[in-house]
Amino acid sequence: MADDRVDGVGERERERARVEEALGRGAVVTITGEPGIGKSHLAARLVATERSRIVPCADVRDDDGWARALAVAGVAEDPVADLATLERVVFDDVDRAPRATVVALVQSLADHADTQIVLTSRARLAFPGEHLVELPRLAPEAALALFDALALRHRGAGLRDHEREDARHLVEALGGNPAALELAAARLRVLGPRALRHRLAEPLALLRDPAAGTSLDAMIAWSWDALDAPLRNVLADLASFEGPFSIADADAVAGRDTLDAVAALRDRSLLVAGDGDADGGAALRVPRTVRAYVRATAGATARDRLATHLAARLRAGATGPRLDAEIHALLQHVAEAELVPRALAEAAVALAIEAAPRVAFVGPREAFLRVVDPVVQVSVRSGAAAELHARVLLARARVRADASAEHDVLAAATLADKVGDDALATAARVGLAELRGDASLLPERPEGTLGDRWDALRMAEDAEAAARLAQSGAPFLAARACAALGRWRAALELGRRDGDPTMVATALGRCAEAGELTPEERRDALRWADEMGHSDLADALREAAAGATLRIDEQGFAYLDAEVSLARRHSLRRILHALARGETLDWAALLDAGWPDEKVGAESGAHRVRVAVSTLRKLGLQPLQTVEGGYRLDPACPLELALPSPS
Repeated sequence: MADDRVDGVGERERERARVEEALGRGAVVTITGEPGIGKSHLAARLVATERSRIVPCADVRDDDGWARALAVAGVAEDPVADLATLERVVFDDVDRAPRATVVALVQSLADHADTQIVLTSRARLAFPGEHLVELPRLAPEAALALFDALALRHRGAGLRDHEREDARHLVEALGGNPAALELAAARLRVLGPRALRHRLAEPLALLRDPAAGTSLDAMIAWSWDALDAPLRNVLADLASFEGPFSIADADAVAGRDTLDAVAALRDRSLLVAGDGDADGGAALRVPRTVRAYVRATAGATARDRLATHLAARLRAGATGPRLDAEIHALLQHVAEAELVPRALAEAAVALAIEAAPRVAFVGPREAFLRVVDPVVQVSVRSGAAAELHARVLLARARVRADASAEHDVLAAATLADKVGDDALATAARVGLAELRGDASLLPERPEGTLGDRWDALRMAEDAEAAARLAQSGAPFLAARACAALGRWRAALELGRRDGDPTMVATALGRCAEAGELTPEERRDALRWADEMGHSDLADALREAAAGATLRIDEQGFAYLDAEVSLARRHSLRRILHALARGETLDWAALLDAGWPDEKVGAESGAHRVRVAVSTLRKLGLQPLQTVEGGYRLDPACPLELALPSPS
């Protein structure tokens, strides 16, 4: 019997239980999932008795192929009669078999026998009564455990302590795909995890095993080749995304209605469910291995439209860590690419301009500048418009806010004079006045938002004037003035009054750095930062609370100055105790912990867990983190447990 740890099946008990439950109801089950996700491995575990058979269908193309496959399974000339004598039959890897033959055989068995039927396929077959079980990618900790077991098998030694961090990044980059992990582990005979991680720029070249004659790109190529041209075009467009996206995002980036195409790609497991929701609908993503293949084969054809779409979302007020990550990934690609088309260069510069004001307040400044500095150079090499180049220089100056920023402002002013753009020249003068703290550099108040910045600058030298401005009903300008004066407490209150999340985030961060927040204020601020997607602020607040011990006992928890009793909140208490084990738990595991004796549907169960997590945070459990793969307690937070030993 194969070791479950070495094929990922040990992490598939939940999906296996779903298959068994559906079979018990008389359903015909199709196990689906992206290439290499472990469908055949799971199917093999479903055949455990003498009256069970696997029919290997990978090479079936015609009637002769069916005859050979059935012979391998020990089935004679009358397949329906012979298979009807079995308790269970698995048709494995039916993607290339003639669909009509598969459906006819399955329906004949279903109509005339009690035989339980399972199929594995990348695409749903869409016959009446089909029950789908989709295999998700492995959770990060499960993927790391699998890679550890594979390392032991391939090189005779598991992961060493100094290798685990690189291995963690490696399995994350491979998207928790068991086949990708298997092929990467085969390379451990000659490369360590760090060297493997550095070679991930070309993942498909890495994920091959010449000795075994297997490769991940060969697994994906068949699915790509089976698509018609319109579906290939849509998938190439969607491969521009780095993370999850919604149907609305897909329409914007593809430049057309994609609903039917997305549904077709979803049915073929070339799109899979993303984490959480997006814009009120299900989030989707292109699996990482599929994305790498499509980019290598057809390119990411819509990055310029993606940049334009992301900029539009920023203008509409969108925020959040997913949006920040997508922006950073796109700008990083432009920064690192050897050749960038002019359309993409200009779209990337416009995106950087839109992102700069938010980054200037809430960060991350250093990461932004690392990718924007090369983007500025790309805009010059690609022949981008001088006006656009000047605007990105001003945007970079606002993020830099140091001595080098003045050089950017002066260069932008020179470009503005060169092209005769008076509004741009005025923006440069406002930027220079802000850097030097001297409103007299402007002879008169400009119009629009530049005028607001000019007013705030003039107020900065006069605290009493700032207070009068707030009392007169202009908290936005007063908050800007207080911020310029370094009066962050006042800026915080004015930002809250004006409903300005950017000012609130900035002021909270500065107050936390100065140690001016009470524990209760810090808890409220951290919850707000997590909800608003201000990751840098959340990190700063956690750092300010570093060293505080979280104590968990039978009745509740204590953190900072809060002592919380969960004596009458049994579900929350059970979830807390499950998290106390130090593992990352997905919503299903937390549902089992909180409501162990209830059967709840997936949608309802996920909602219960989200509410429970939100409630725990509101009660003060700020070390509770949302991470890829689920939830965990911050491993950097000292933990004191006073729980009874498990019996």
